[in-house]
Amino acid sequence: MNREVRLYLANAKEYNQGKRISKWFDLPIAKEKIFGELEIQEGDFQEECLLLAYESPFKITTDNSLKELNYLAEKLKSLPNWIVNNFESLAEGKEEDFLIEVLFSDGACFQKIEEVNDYTSLGKFLVKKHFSSVISCGFSPFLESFFDYQSFAKECNDWSFEGENYYFIDGMCIQFNQSRLM
Repeated sequence: MNREVRLYLANAKEYNQGKRISKWFDLPIAKEKIFGELEIQEGDFQEECLLLAYESPFKITTDNSLKELNYLAEKLKSLPNWIVNNFESLAEGKEEDFLIEVLFSDGACFQKIEEVNDYTSLGKFLVKKHFSSVISCGFSPFLESFFDYQSFAKECNDWSFEGENYYFIDGMCIQFNQSRLM
């Protein structure tokens, strides 16, 4: 996924009169810089600027304010690389505006789980996380001998146990937690 957010804007008044004063802008950017480059004296960004094109991993419309777009561009730049590099796999099957939700949550809906790289290690992680009382009572040897951690982890993942899903990508385990969105 590309982290760049770029707008191709034109001076709306001049454009409607046949003059082509337009330019690409990389976000985040101050309104004053855009207005200066497009020879706009003053006014509202959405009224004075005409959006001709954009390059962004999320959908941009004329309804988006510059403040909102700058905010999203900043959030996109601050997402951890492991989320950005694997976002297409993580977003598979999700709605179109999923990236926006992830950005508003600062990526907190995703968590990289260290030392978990397959379903067996995920099963052990989940038992330790959710059933610590069983482990503290001395049942660890019994669990190691008779409990199928791999099947347990797959079932938890299939049923979205605690609203969580787990993805194995490039040797990493990434947890998605729906409740951490917005």
